[in-house]
Amino acid sequence: MRSCVFGVCLALLVPAAVLAQESADPPTVTLVVPGTNLKHYPSSRIRIGGHTQPGNTVTVNGKSVKVYPTGAFIDLVSLKKGENTVSVVAGNSLGEATSARRVNRPPSSQTTPKDLLAIEEEMMEPREDRALQPGDLLQVQFKGTPGGKAAFSLGSAHKSILMIERPSAEADGLKGVYSGVYRLQPGDRMSRRPIRFSLEVKGLGKTEKTSKGRLSVEPERWPRVGEITVPFTCLAPGLGQDRLGGAQLGYLPPGTRLELSGRIDDLWRVQLSKSSSAWIEAGSIRVLPFGTPPPRSLVGSATLHGNSHGDALTIPLETRLPFTLQPVLNPPALWLDLYGATSNLTWITQSLSAGNVLRVDWEQVEDDRLRIRLDLKHPPVWGYGAEYKNGSNQLVVTIRNAPILSPAPDAPLKGLTVALDPGHGGRNRGAIGCLGIEEKTVNLQICRKLKPLLEAAGAEVVLTRKNDEYLESVDRYLRAKDAGAHLFLSLHANSIGLASDPARSQGVSTYYRHVPFRPLSLSLYSSLLELGLEPYGNIGSFNASVLKFTDLPSCLVEMAFLSHPEDEALLIDEAFQEKIAGAMVKGITEYTKSAPSEWR
Repeated sequence: MRSCVFGVCLALLVPAAVLAQESADPPTVTLVVPGTNLKHYPSSRIRIGGHTQPGNTVTVNGKSVKVYPTGAFIDLVSLKKGENTVSVVAGNSLGEATSARRVNRPPSSQTTPKDLLAIEEEMMEPREDRALQPGDLLQVQFKGTPGGKAAFSLGSAHKSILMIERPSAEADGLKGVYSGVYRLQPGDRMSRRPIRFSLEVKGLGKTEKTSKGRLSVEPERWPRVGEITVPFTCLAPGLGQDRLGGAQLGYLPPGTRLELSGRIDDLWRVQLSKSSSAWIEAGSIRVLPFGTPPPRSLVGSATLHGNSHGDALTIPLETRLPFTLQPVLNPPALWLDLYGATSNLTWITQSLSAGNVLRVDWEQVEDDRLRIRLDLKHPPVWGYGAEYKNGSNQLVVTIRNAPILSPAPDAPLKGLTVALDPGHGGRNRGAIGCLGIEEKTVNLQICRKLKPLLEAAGAEVVLTRKNDEYLESVDRYLRAKDAGAHLFLSLHANSIGLASDPARSQGVSTYYRHVPFRPLSLSLYSSLLELGLEPYGNIGSFNASVLKFTDLPSCLVEMAFLSHPEDEALLIDEAFQEKIAGAMVKGITEYTKSAPSEWR
């Protein structure tokens, strides 16, 4: 028999095992999360999710857990060190069914025994090769026998630089974690030399060990110059990473030249100005021959004009300098920082055809950093950007005009082109629910329902993918841009990590990366909350790749949590999918209405 949730039949969406009724069939159980046995799982807890027939009972390792109306169940299981077996048993009057997963939780780091003299490779730093310069701070570390006297040496010139044993509270509860620092001096010279550590413990003697990472200090080889060769290359403010890739300062186009001042493993340090630096992947640049002059340019003029697409400020340069473009909201402005630039400005031509920019001014912030300030009539909520024009050294900053809408009572979005991006696709299935529903499928289903509703409201709509297709984030953006989209919406279904409690995370959330696009995300969030979904939040500075571009206002919507059975039931309910689509049409409409009258 068919099972219905919220009045809509789920026969085409829910696995057959879920649709069977307890009174008619022996029990079955499918364990969806985790999908396989795990040989190396470091966390102390693991999320469990799966499904059986509605009405059955379920136990996880002997503990009774709730079975939701769809037959879904969830739990959070504690794990001991070593091998664990998670056993799930579903039962009804006709018998029991069992499924299990084996999860190996490796032992965590342990303090080195006090009676064992050792310097361990675990936690030793540096692990990777480093090329640094005088003035840079070198930080080193190792784990070994606690209670000793530790030191490190940089060749024969600098021997036995003392290290300290860090308090266990600062070292994840471990004793015997030693750290040291050294500021490289003008006379330091070395090429690919490892750090030599020593540890002396009373009653045990002395031992030494060298680092895997090697250090080079060759000031005569700097600066170097690199040229970007890969489109959409990002500068990073630091070495931090997460699953989204770490924070970024912005994209730079191919041909941009960079002054290089150091290297750690496969990352080059970029010296933007005397006081600021950034990092870039080695595979994104071509290192030019030694002796190539660092990128520098006098800036003598700039010209602002406007057309039907927006305003453009053109700045001729002697070479393609690195830059950052930062929006300011109060008062609205764009700050273009040109690194390696010095003002020789004799005029800035400002045409009255410009409709978004009030005035253009400049400030020499540092000797080698010139700031061009574009004061705006309103925040650049319809997009902005900067690029070198047609392979030249002319940098062009653009502020897009608002779309010209011709709203009518039955077509409030006439004149607007919306790009809908069904998240994931192909081999990237995204999250998976307890019923086995894949996120990529839900995202596409709801986009297909949203498209005709937007078109009925007068908008033109483009889908970044129309079927189960794998796409890189850049390709999604390019399809939207090439279609002339005014807005970019990426639709997703949320999920918590394997070590989190699935019962504690539920509801809708919206995400933006750049502050001018927050109003779009807020408008969508407010409309979706009217459906009764739990409020999970409006999240800014979100570093998802599809949100990193600035010339197209963008928002990512996590419609609900596939990892929560109640939210999952909503996401696969066709009637509720229609409601989600309708709420997003309302959110987009309200966003366009909130624009100042001169934009329309």
